[in-house]
Formats: sequence, structure tokens, C-alpha cells
Amino acid sequence: MKKIAQSWNMMKVTTGLIGRHPFLLAYLLAIGIGVGAVLGAMVAPVGVNLAGHGINAQFLEPYASVTMTAGRAANAGSVDKINPHWETLAPVFVGAYFLGTFIVVFFNVALLISARRLLNGQEATFSGGIAAAWERRGAIAQWSLFAATVGLVMQFIKNKMDNWLLKRIIGAGQLAWALATFLVIPVLAVEGGGPLQVLRRSTGLFKKTWGETLAAEVGIGTLGVILWFVVGLIPAAGMMWEGTNVISSNSGEMFFGAGFCWMVLSGLLIGILGEICSAVFKIVLYIYASEGVVPAEYKDDHSAWFVAQN
Repeated sequence: MKKIAQSWNMMKVTTGLIGRHPFLLAYLLAIGIGVGAVLGAMVAPVGVNLAGHGINAQFLEPYASVTMTAGRAANAGSVDKINPHWETLAPVFVGAYFLGTFIVVFFNVALLISARRLLNGQEATFSGGIAAAWERRGAIAQWSLFAATVGLVMQFIKNKMDNWLLKRIIGAGQLAWALATFLVIPVLAVEGGGPLQVLRRSTGLFKKTWGETLAAEVGIGTLGVILWFVVGLIPAAGMMWEGTNVISSNSGEMFFGAGFCWMVLSGLLIGILGEICSAVFKIVLYIYASEGVVPAEYKDDHSAWFVAQN
């Protein structure tokens, strides 16, 4: 409960920061639009193929062909085999994965640059954050390629493993990778550097602050679930239950639909708030780990979150 209370205090401070500077939310919106555009471009050839060939189209072309066999029921069919066209699918998937990683890293770097300026009492704007991140585009591209490659290789090996123990070992490696790269974005935002240099720096900073990191992440995640349960799920369940009681009327359908929409929307909004809090906390943690100080807006939580350095 203590960590949840501390997370609540930190979330209130961060929410106040967002309230005074709402443009910070635009970075997450940009990530959503960018990644959505990449996914849309990836599946667009499938849509073009379906539109051009109608009912006779292979619905996974140009990425795969599907062999159909007659089903037991009349006029029914079942998928016999999907044959991926790796010469087309592999480069498109790898390219989309890298580009998506670049977009996520780029706008997160821009977000943390802006957050750091605000925490230091300086002026910050959305365009200023984008411009500063663009100056680091080389380091961001190198890290994105490195991280995407490591992620793909780890997942590929894990998927190919049949041994339960080996799968657990790879899973542990993925966890270690996530922890070692926890402060990569702040390092890119402030220092830059090549992928190995950034990774070593992030790992070193994490070793100094692993207790604060784990406590904060668990606290923020737990608080997010509690908030969604109280603010989202319970009211939504009430509206949906009311809707099922009068489902024959238009008002019943309206109540049920409103409850479902609120359940989804509240989860999305709380998730966005959690992402912003986690991102801002990373730059606070970076400042603390590298400079031994806590930004003024978070000093009230100094004794709760940070152990004073000698």
C-alpha cells in the first residue's frame, strides 16, 4: 500500500506537469499515428489485391497463398495450408518492425527532451522537442536497428525452441534485456552515442537505481489497474448490467454500448497517463542517477522514492 500511495503522489505531480503542458500528450499521439501508418502501409497490398480480384482473390496475397479444401458441410471450406512468400513477407516485416521501432524511440526521445527542459525550469514546445530529437536521428536510427535486431533474434530463437527449460532461459534473457535497456531513452535524449555505448550507460545507471526503478514500475502498474477497476470497470459494468435489463428498448442498448465504450476508453486514457508517468519518471531517474539530484517538482517524494547519494 505504501508504494501505491507513493505512485499516486508521483502520478499527481506528473499529471500536474501534463496539465500545465498538454503538448506532452502529442508525442504519444504521434507514436500512435506513426505506427498505425506503418501497419496500414504493410497491409495495404492485401487490400489492393482483394479489391482487384474480388471473390477470386487469395486473401493473404502478396504475402502468402492459401490452399483450401472442401469442408464437411456443404459449400463450406477449411484452410488446408498457408504458404508464406518469404521473399516478400520477410523484408516487409523486418522493414516495418525497424521503422516502427524508430518511430517509438524517436518520439519518446522528443518527449523526454521536453520533459527534462520543463523539469529544469526551461521553456519547451512540441516542435522544439521534435527538432532536438531530429538532431539525434543518427543515434536513434542506430539504436533502433540494434534493438529491433536483438528483439527479433530473441523472439525467433524462443519460437523455435521446443524445450521448456530453454524457453524459460530465453525468457529470462528477454527480461534482462528489458531491464538493461530501461534507461536507454533518457541516455539517447541527453547523451546520445552508439548502440553499445548507450547500452553500457543504461545498464550502469540501472544498477545504481534498480530498487527505485522496480518499485516505481510496479507501483505505477498496480495503481493503473486499481484506477481502471474503480473508474472504468465498475461504472462500465453497472451501465452494461442496466442495459441488459432493458435490452429490448433503445435506452437499454444505449446503456450497454455506453458502458462498453467507457470500459475501453477509460482503459486507454489510464494507459496513456501511465505511459507518460513512466516516461517522465525515467528522466527523473536519469537525472538522479547521473547528477545525484532530484528535480524540484519531485522533491516532496525524495524520501519516498530515492535513497540519498553520498
